[in-house]
Amino acid sequence: MLSGEISGELQSLQSLETLNLSHNNLSGEIPASFEHLRGLYTVDISYNELQGPIPNCQAFLNASVQELRGNKALCGNASGLPPCTPFF
Repeated sequence: MLSGEISGELQSLQSLETLNLSHNNLSGEIPASFEHLRGLYTVDISYNELQGPIPNCQAFLNASVQELRGNKALCGNASGLPPCTPFF
């Protein structure tokens, strides 16, 4: 089981097409650097402790509710997620 934050170093995996990090103990926000993974088509981050905005890349925008559910408080422009609101 993986724990802690998702490493931004994953952005160096430019050939990555599928990423399944489901059913772990990952926390914090998803690194914005995931937006640079242009080849990433499928992502499953369900059942972790992730929160905050999802990256603006095709894999996350096309993710199903099942691939995102079970997290603390994700937000963004994907099906089933609330829009992100700025904190003042």
